[in-house]
Amino acid sequence: MTLAVRALAAVLVALGMSLGGFRKRSLSFDGSVTAFFVGTVVFLANIPFGLVLIVFFVTSSKLTKIGAERKKKIEEGYAEGGHRTAVQVLANGGFGAAVALLWLFWFGAVEKPFGEEVWSTYLAAAFLGFFACCTGDTWSSEVGVLVKSQPRLVTTCRRVPTGTNGGISMAGTAASAAGGLLVGLVYATTTFLLLDHPGRLGVIVLLVSLQITHLHC
Repeated sequence: MTLAVRALAAVLVALGMSLGGFRKRSLSFDGSVTAFFVGTVVFLANIPFGLVLIVFFVTSSKLTKIGAERKKKIEEGYAEGGHRTAVQVLANGGFGAAVALLWLFWFGAVEKPFGEEVWSTYLAAAFLGFFACCTGDTWSSEVGVLVKSQPRLVTTCRRVPTGTNGGISMAGTAASAAGGLLVGLVYATTTFLLLDHPGRLGVIVLLVSLQITHLHC
């Protein structure tokens, strides 16, 4: 896949993600503009990075919409569908975009095996660690608040009202672990496939990504 084709595909996927999010009220206007730039940089640098970003964004948006009526009663300032602003997009994607920019600067638009080189491994680990935390945190919050039993405060283990900062539940903790695991699996699987079957597969993956964001954001 040439750099021009890769760049065009990255722009199209990011555009689909940002417009889809805005259309379904997962993103505000400024949030969608910011998501476009974040998505373009991430997808251009490394396709598995981009798929991790899609997994985080799509699953988080979907989970936010589940149990909307209950969440309105519990969470102050709850916005149905998430309706993330530019600040929230940067909080959840800014670091990843910065890592992607460093990747582009040092290695270019390319995929590399995890562990092959020191600095590429460091950057990939930083990216994955960040989005594993973001995905786990969002999944735990969105799932945990739906549990009818009261959570326990992480510092004292005492029961606290649902929605309390620092409150944890078995369901929320399990969801957090599942979200982080999914991020790692997506990255490992797509990196393996792309390195073994470069070229056309990269284009296919990007086109599938575009369809996913269009349908589900």
